[in-house]
Amino acid sequence: MAPILISVDALGFAVRGWHTAIALATLVGLLVGPPLIARLEGLPASAARRALLWVGAAAFAGGRLHVVLAYWSAFAERPIGIVEPWVGGLLAPGAFLGMAICAPFICRAYRLPLGRFADALVPTVGLGIAIARVGCVLQGCCFGKPCHAPWCVVLPNSAGPVHPLPVYYALVALLVAGVARTAYRWKRYDGEVALLALASYAAVGAGFEMVLGAADASIQLGWIYLVMATVVGLWSMVLLVAQRQTPVTRVVPRRS
Repeated sequence: MAPILISVDALGFAVRGWHTAIALATLVGLLVGPPLIARLEGLPASAARRALLWVGAAAFAGGRLHVVLAYWSAFAERPIGIVEPWVGGLLAPGAFLGMAICAPFICRAYRLPLGRFADALVPTVGLGIAIARVGCVLQGCCFGKPCHAPWCVVLPNSAGPVHPLPVYYALVALLVAGVARTAYRWKRYDGEVALLALASYAAVGAGFEMVLGAADASIQLGWIYLVMATVVGLWSMVLLVAQRQTPVTRVVPRRS
């Protein structure tokens, strides 16, 4: 664990591992995402880059709002902490909700087809989640229940080894990103890849939190993930039935 990567005591300055991971995830997303979106769906990279920037901002705002609502009693005693993102961090379900609410408006503003943009965005989001979860490892947060498997880790404030949930989440995010990258040949409607990726990740997250999560927040987060997976899964089936007779927009990926 390395909560603080660089510290300059004389200046009262510190670079935290979690902040670095979030910044790196954002940078990688902006560099990798637009060319990949253009290659997979033929959308203009410049518009995709601007839209991706706003999608990232929506995810950050949603994740932050989720933290504030979940731990309101602590923030009520010191309201200034609400606008201090280094206090409490972010929560993933709120980040997903922020993206889902804002993405239609963002795509409309930049004249991007929502379904195609969302499908092509999945690999980038998966990579960004994996990088951001490295920040959880560095910070020593979001770990799970005690365990005795060889891969479990000991935290400075834990009585024994615990499940490295951030590592599990990072691996699942990379797996979802990889599967989504190759799923275009099977998709039956625009937006299907994104919906199924979100449902899959949320379902796995529900299982992680309910079975392996720490007692303080596992039930709350587990049910949130489960509801997300159920709603998205049902919505994907509705779209499949509604668009069965509508041919999907297919773009032959360009080879780099």
